[in-house]
Amino acid sequence: MSNTPHTQRTIVVAHDLDGTLAPDTVLHTLMGKCGYNAEDFFKKLAIFEQEVEDSGLDMDLEHAYMNFLLKWVNYEVLPAIDNQYLFNAGKEHPFFPGVVDYLQRTKQMVQKEFGNHGVTLEHHIVSTGLRQMILGSEIAPFVDYVFASEFMDGKHVNSGQTTIQYIAKALGPTEKADVFFRINKGQYIDKLIDHDDRMPHDQRPVPFPNMMFLLDGFTDRRACALLFDRGSYNIAVHDPNSEKSKKTVTKLFENRRVHTYAPANYCKGSALSVIIDARIMQVGERLVR
Repeated sequence: MSNTPHTQRTIVVAHDLDGTLAPDTVLHTLMGKCGYNAEDFFKKLAIFEQEVEDSGLDMDLEHAYMNFLLKWVNYEVLPAIDNQYLFNAGKEHPFFPGVVDYLQRTKQMVQKEFGNHGVTLEHHIVSTGLRQMILGSEIAPFVDYVFASEFMDGKHVNSGQTTIQYIAKALGPTEKADVFFRINKGQYIDKLIDHDDRMPHDQRPVPFPNMMFLLDGFTDRRACALLFDRGSYNIAVHDPNSEKSKKTVTKLFENRRVHTYAPANYCKGSALSVIIDARIMQVGERLVR
């Protein structure tokens, strides 16, 4: 009989989105739907960021892109984007090979191998991208929780149309790391839990060793450091067609931010799939031992 408390038998695989599950950012997809060139958007975003810096202000990258997007909506450079528009745009977001099958297959594997012992698998998304687009994408039915940036709708000052008007949440590197404490202490399920309060480790619903984190680098390094030191398992993925992407994850491995890395191919039998499956099985076997 296992000594693991029943409440600690949840395995969580958390994923960054852009560059990890998907080759492009959600902004690439959104700009395409709006009929605007994504690279032009990013060039002008860089100019906006420089203007902010030159003014003596300090703005993080996630607030920069969200404020710039709001600026373009308010100045009618883009159409009247609201949260429903973002949700619909998410349906067009492309993913790396095998992602949908991987999300379903791994849940079925855990249910088959460990379900009788009360072990479950949850897939989470932890992204600086736009939550409504992720919720509208093809992976949404197979994901348990989405932690991401989000807008509030309001009325456009000129047209009166419903558009995105306020930033509801901007999820950057620090907030990403914070998400894992919310998962660890169960606050993502029970909002009444204050995850800043002290909680004995044997009462935390998802211990850190029950977690895995799949990432590609950039905004994930802070969360990687936190998880690596607490017994989680970090896997970096890289675009097989990008040497720059591979260099990034190699550096993460050399700096002891991730345990391993592989090309972003989620099809059954791929190198990445074998790594993920093996780790899930290892955690499951420990929980029922």
